[in-house]
Amino acid sequence: MSIAPSGARSLPRHHHAPTAYRLRHGTCCLVTSTIALTTGSALAGGASSQGVPIFDISFFAKETVVLIDFETNGSGVPVDLLDGQTLSMPTAEYADYDPNDDFAFTTGVSFSPQVNWVNDGNLFDNILDAFASAENGIPSANIDNFEVSFTSPVISFGFWVADNDTPGTGTQPIFTVKDTQGQIIEVLDFNSGIFHDGTFNVGGSIVNYGFMGFAMNPESNVRIGSVEIVKGEAIFDDLTFIPVPTPSTIALLGVSGLYTLRRRR
Repeated sequence: MSIAPSGARSLPRHHHAPTAYRLRHGTCCLVTSTIALTTGSALAGGASSQGVPIFDISFFAKETVVLIDFETNGSGVPVDLLDGQTLSMPTAEYADYDPNDDFAFTTGVSFSPQVNWVNDGNLFDNILDAFASAENGIPSANIDNFEVSFTSPVISFGFWVADNDTPGTGTQPIFTVKDTQGQIIEVLDFNSGIFHDGTFNVGGSIVNYGFMGFAMNPESNVRIGSVEIVKGEAIFDDLTFIPVPTPSTIALLGVSGLYTLRRRR
């Protein structure tokens, strides 16, 4: 994975990084520009009326995003793990990404139950190195069900997913997307195939990889509050999401039409 001179990572698969206003702390980036809910290759068809699945990181290439790549902790200190090593992550480690009051709103995530930073080593390293951030992901092998709760509501999110599809390795990843009241918006199944970018054969294990997420329909007033994740042998990386801005955020940034959703032809 290439590292930009500024320290801000370029987006995977050679997509151009957003060029508009950028604020940064640690490995969390807030990149401000007009949001486009595309109907092209980054989105999957056949979704519910409330939104659409995202199967390509390029969906976020020109949008306002918060990116958590798990290479540092919530204070920006690198999390250095040896191959095969895990480290327990405090539940609210990434709940607030504004320690220096750079933003006019609080954004981040918390995990329940507690998850781990993990450097899986042989099985997933090649995939993460090629398509996501360098080493670390979540949640570790002994955690098969957890919930990601957003500090502020979001309108879209996604993870890089690497899943061991070898027979006997358990459930493929399922994301249950919920609103701020805990009601189910959509269920995403990595086994559906639409999220698969490719397959690696690592030491006889079959590993499918791809990007999986969800974007709310521009006409919907519903916002995403949390995502319940169930998996077998899988790892997740580069959590990317778009928070709903507050009026003070818009005033601070001075961007006309911020978070205006439009369709591209």
